[in-house]
Amino acid sequence: MFSLRISSIIEGAKIYVDGEYVGMTDASGTLVVQMTAGEHTVRAEKEGYNPAEATMVVPDQLSVTLYLVKKTYQVTIVVEEA
Repeated sequence: MFSLRISSIIEGAKIYVDGEYVGMTDASGTLVVQMTAGEHTVRAEKEGYNPAEATMVVPDQLSVTLYLVKKTYQVTIVVEEA
C-alpha cells in the first residue's frame, strides 16, 4: 500500500478514487488515502465548482493536485418595448 496525497486547494471537496468515494478534503484542501500500486482515476467534486479529474500511476506518482474552478453562469436579459 502507498499513501497518496490529494490536494484540491478547496476545503470540503469530495474525493473519489476509481469511482468510489474515499473522503473529503480538510481545511487545507488535502486528503491522504492508502492506495494499491497501479493506474487510478482520482476525481474531486464540490457544489458550485466544476469537477476535476486526473489519471495517475501509483507508485510513480504519490501526489496529485486537482484544480476546482467555480462554475460560471450566463444570464441573458431581454428588454421589450411596452
